[in-house]
Amino acid sequence: MEVMTWLRRWDPLLVGGCVVFTIVVAYLLLDLNGEATQLRVFWTQMPFVDLAIVLVARAVSRRPGASLGERRLWRAISAEFMIIMAGDSWQAITVWRANSAAAMAIGPVTDLCNLIGVMPGLWVLLTYHTNIGDRHVRRRYLLDSATVGVGISALMYFLIASSGADRNRLTWLFGAVILGVIAFAVCNLVLAGVLPVSRPAALMMGSGILLQGWAGGLLGTGHRVSVTLTLLTLTSALLLLGARLHQVGPPVRAHGGPRRAYSVLPYCTLLIGFGLIPIAVRHGIGFDFWFVIAGLFLTTLLVVVRQLLAFRENGRLLVELDASLQEARLLQGQLRHQATHDALTGMANRALFDERLRSVEGPAAILLIDLDGFKAINDTYGHHAGDVVLTTVGARLHDCVPPDATAARLGGDEFAVILPGMDEAAARRLADDFLARLTEPVLVDDLVLTARASAGVAAGTGSLLRAADAAMYQSKRAAV
Repeated sequence: MEVMTWLRRWDPLLVGGCVVFTIVVAYLLLDLNGEATQLRVFWTQMPFVDLAIVLVARAVSRRPGASLGERRLWRAISAEFMIIMAGDSWQAITVWRANSAAAMAIGPVTDLCNLIGVMPGLWVLLTYHTNIGDRHVRRRYLLDSATVGVGISALMYFLIASSGADRNRLTWLFGAVILGVIAFAVCNLVLAGVLPVSRPAALMMGSGILLQGWAGGLLGTGHRVSVTLTLLTLTSALLLLGARLHQVGPPVRAHGGPRRAYSVLPYCTLLIGFGLIPIAVRHGIGFDFWFVIAGLFLTTLLVVVRQLLAFRENGRLLVELDASLQEARLLQGQLRHQATHDALTGMANRALFDERLRSVEGPAAILLIDLDGFKAINDTYGHHAGDVVLTTVGARLHDCVPPDATAARLGGDEFAVILPGMDEAAARRLADDFLARLTEPVLVDDLVLTARASAGVAAGTGSLLRAADAAMYQSKRAAV
């Protein structure tokens, strides 16, 4: 969609480049004038294409709004194609001076310039700051990228070797390794979300690099020269037009956005490796076959290591999650206890008491207790003495009620007990037992205090708390 938008702007270099490359491709595909002339036409255009890429890359590296990483990468691309342009210019001179197509083969100067030229951009890609602080994420990205790099190396080597080229296998191997390293670096930045190239430009230029690696290996094979030169011309077109698409597009904001928890790239690479086996077998069990097997083995090993590390990381996360859940449950329990229990005595508070009272099914008894003269203790001996009295009263009340009862401090010096299934007579005996226990003195530092209380009992069903309250106040009046 973005590509169509930029093309609709009728960018002169984009449109002109498409026209020129279309003419050159048509000429090469028609296979006119013989191999020597085709080689001269091809190599004559290459320095100009390289120069155009240099100019575009320089313009991108200097435009306002470009990030530091974007500027650094495109400066490296500019330097890269300046070196490549020198090698292509030397090759152009060579083919014009040669007398036959056989004498126009790529020479060591061009090969060396191509090799050296790749290094600046590759160095920037390998050293690009991804801003990934988590070592587990960084390790996962590196393993995924290494898997893709190994797979690309094996694939490109096999594609070139299976073409029947006469060049040295070490040359193919070295070129395949370089392409694998490039794929590793680019994949790492893509996974991290910080590739300083726009998506359409990255797609076009990446396709161009892979196509160049394959088509370059076809030189010197039994294939028609016109087909190989056409592929290399398409490579140049993809590189130049991709660079221009990036230039006319908006500046790339290189930042680590939301990252996916996994990537399917390593598994796709593994699938491609297995797919190469039957093709490699058809070419015989030779060096190329064992190279594919070695690449597949290494790719599988990286995927297995990646999975083992993922299992280990998941196990660590599960342990941390379990610890967090236990801590959350403990905290929830503490909050629940704080919300339903009295902070001083540890007894149920009014909220829990009302909740338990509403949940009582069938007959029950209520014991309501109010301390007598508690205000005088607070006023005479202080709140510390009052707190000790309240705590002691609560403990003695808790000791004399059955396990299924709910003893609560309703507030101030008022206590209550829910006695499920108990009749009024049994509840009165329990109240008498509690009041008898209160006759024991309460020790507060050097003071000996006595707590006194009035108790009201109600049993049956209905508004038991109100009935117990009335009974308790009647007991107070009777005591007076």
